[in-house]
Amino acid sequence: MSNKLTRRIKIASIAIGLILSAAVFVAFSIGLLPRFWDTPSYGDVSPIVSIEIETIDRTPITGSKSTFVTTSDPAVIATIIDTLNSGTGIADCRCLWSGYVRLTPETGPVIEIQLVPGHGESTYDIRDGRDRYSIDRDAMASALKGAGAKLPTFE
Repeated sequence: MSNKLTRRIKIASIAIGLILSAAVFVAFSIGLLPRFWDTPSYGDVSPIVSIEIETIDRTPITGSKSTFVTTSDPAVIATIIDTLNSGTGIADCRCLWSGYVRLTPETGPVIEIQLVPGHGESTYDIRDGRDRYSIDRDAMASALKGAGAKLPTFE
């Protein structure tokens, strides 16, 4: 192979590498690619002192109905936090949310997490900004039930 051809191959490989790196960076930045290694970590910086759960039941006939539940019980808070922290990173989508979990830490701003019905029968998702996590549906329902709330369903 001539030096000229070798040089062109090297330049082309560098250019392709840069383009692929930029594409992957942009995809991660806007949430198109899931971060499977990413897990939530609520309550690590400052302990959560209260949780407000808002669930929204949407039906075509009656419209939307919100239900609010607040708890300051440390055992219930610990169960909910453990359940939220058990999530695994998944790709974000633009599905409609069905409620919120608002965590009030001892110090710092309130953390608002969207509840999103999962794409599978056995999962329920949460969305925190651009991050989305999948959680076992039964575990999430059980944790919220301890606070007196229930997971909304779309039927």
